[in-house]
Amino acid sequence: MYLDREGWLHLAVVIDLFARRIVGWAVADRLHRELALAALRKDLLIRPRPQG
Repeated sequence: MYLDREGWLHLAVVIDLFARRIVGWAVADRLHRELALAALRKDLLIRPRPQG
């Protein structure tokens, strides 16, 4: 079992490689799949999508 050190946080970042900017991010006290998915969801909710 892996235990995080007390006080450490993990950061997941989604980067738009074309525009070279951060488009979504999330922070959690444990490193897990939901952390990456939360960063992706933040991007999908905030950034406008083209119509059609």
